[in-house]
Amino acid sequence: MKEKIIAFISRYPILHSLSKKTYWAVLGILAVIAGASMARRRWLGRSREEVAKDLENLNHPHRAFLAKKIAAAGPFESVLEAGCGYGANLYWLAREFPQARLTGIDLDPRSIEQGRRLFVKNNLTNVELAAMKMTELDKIPDKSYDAVFTDAVLLYAGPEIIENVIGNLLRIARKSLFLLEWHSDSARGRGEYWRGCWRRDYRRLLGKYVAADKITAEKIPADVWPDKNWQEAGYLVSVKNIEI
Repeated sequence: MKEKIIAFISRYPILHSLSKKTYWAVLGILAVIAGASMARRRWLGRSREEVAKDLENLNHPHRAFLAKKIAAAGPFESVLEAGCGYGANLYWLAREFPQARLTGIDLDPRSIEQGRRLFVKNNLTNVELAAMKMTELDKIPDKSYDAVFTDAVLLYAGPEIIENVIGNLLRIARKSLFLLEWHSDSARGRGEYWRGCWRRDYRRLLGKYVAADKITAEKIPADVWPDKNWQEAGYLVSVKNIEI
């Protein structure tokens, strides 16, 4: 029966379009109801094989792009990545800032342990990883890192926590904040659920805390993330000279 319904819808493009819109609309409602807990369950519910497979994205092209952008705003003595996974971005930054204190936090202890093994194997001693939720950022002291950044993390953060998370990231950052996320100047409120993730107007959300002239939103090049969703919505949103 399911195959017959799909075959019927596929013969009529307008029905296919409506069914997709309905699907995302329903999923969006569920995402609002579940909030950040839905993404947490998904991340923590991955199999051991899925966690191990993360290591395959160590050399994803966006990592060099992000590391270069962060390095260009330096020099930095300390950098924090919120939602670091196993620390792939910090692996790149450890070579840019060999004397800096680099810290990564992530929800999944298994990713943290995997990252620690990676850094020991490569004799990178200036990186520290710890298991911590985004809702626990208030444990980190004010202005304790020169630079703070996220990479494809806030697009999973529910609308009930996003403003608190952004406020904490800015509070922790002494000089610069970098958000490599899904951005749209037309996104309303605390974000719109778009193709399975949250797309937000980060200029407006950040503008509640810092002057507009300190915020930039740069569209990432197509070759940096060869995925149609990232090519459409992927931006590097930056806040520089935070304390000035």
